[in-house]
Amino acid sequence: SIFIPYFLSNFGVSSFIGCSSLTSITIPNSVTTIGGGAFAGCISLTSITIPNSVKKIGDAVFSGCSDLTSITIPNSVTTIGESAFSNCISLTFVTIPNSVTEIGDEAFLGCTDITSLIIGNSVTRIGLSAFDGCISLTSIIIGNSVTTIGGAAFGGCISLVSITIPHSVKEIGMLAFADCISLTSITIPNSVKKIGDAVFYGCSSLTSVTIPNSITAIGEDAFSGCISLTSVIIPNSITAICEGAFESCSSLTSITIPNSVAIIGKSAFASCSSLKDVNCLAETVPSTGSYVFNGVKKSSATLHVPAASLQDYSTTEPWNGFGQIVAIDEGDGIEHLTSEEEKVAFKSTAVYDLSGHRVSKPRKGIYVINGRKTVVK
Repeated sequence: SIFIPYFLSNFGVSSFIGCSSLTSITIPNSVTTIGGGAFAGCISLTSITIPNSVKKIGDAVFSGCSDLTSITIPNSVTTIGESAFSNCISLTFVTIPNSVTEIGDEAFLGCTDITSLIIGNSVTRIGLSAFDGCISLTSIIIGNSVTTIGGAAFGGCISLVSITIPHSVKEIGMLAFADCISLTSITIPNSVKKIGDAVFYGCSSLTSVTIPNSITAIGEDAFSGCISLTSVIIPNSITAICEGAFESCSSLTSITIPNSVAIIGKSAFASCSSLKDVNCLAETVPSTGSYVFNGVKKSSATLHVPAASLQDYSTTEPWNGFGQIVAIDEGDGIEHLTSEEEKVAFKSTAVYDLSGHRVSKPRKGIYVINGRKTVVK
């Protein structure tokens, strides 16, 4: 145990680092700063109350406090430093108050017992690997001021089932949700301008994803290894599908590539073994890297392309390897569905508008259904 005099205003760097028998401490209201590593490695410390006088929790302050089960962060704190609570493996619940504007890199890295998380409305940045490896985390509430979700911020959160990304977010860093194997669905808001590489890499339970039309490129390995992904909407804003973007999405049966796509990177759809229908609406054949459809049974799959470009696709690798190459406009004709046929089509089949957006409810107009232009009255 330690008695701290009331007039002390600052804990210096590494003040009590490695005090492995320290079980409790009272921090007086005079303290405004807790220096980096102040209580790092205090493995017997079970709880601590930080007074309202503290403005900043420095880097690695409680890093490795493996018996720490609870922590109260007061409304006076504006910054949580890098690795502040990293590897606090007994910590179960965290509330980030509205006063905090930034959560530092690796702030809660490896906090394996955290089950739920509330991030206050003043936080603008969630740092790199901030909650990486929080394997018990099942729910997250992210405040509506966050603009950046750092790389690997929630990587390896294997119990995370769902998450709502607020409309304030503009950038999602690489590997941000990689290996979140329980995540089933995600909606990316229109505010997001950039998705980093491998954002959802290895999210093996992810069945659907909505990509907003604010995104211009799907990053490398963005959905690689999403073996349960059955459908994806690629908006007409996308100009490039980067290397390995949908590699090993073995449940993906059909894909519509909008007319805006000019580049498809190496192995973008490699090992998509269930892919049967590829609708490529681009009139100019997209440039492709090697192995784009490697592992796809192209001989038994159908490629649907604009009628005016049928010859170009038929003579260009790797497109010419498909068993059937048919024209969306002419080769398939334009079908007219009855109201009952419309209901069946929209329930059982992926339906896209002419810009490549998937639609779920029948309205008047022309759609692409199974690669065929179809009129819905």
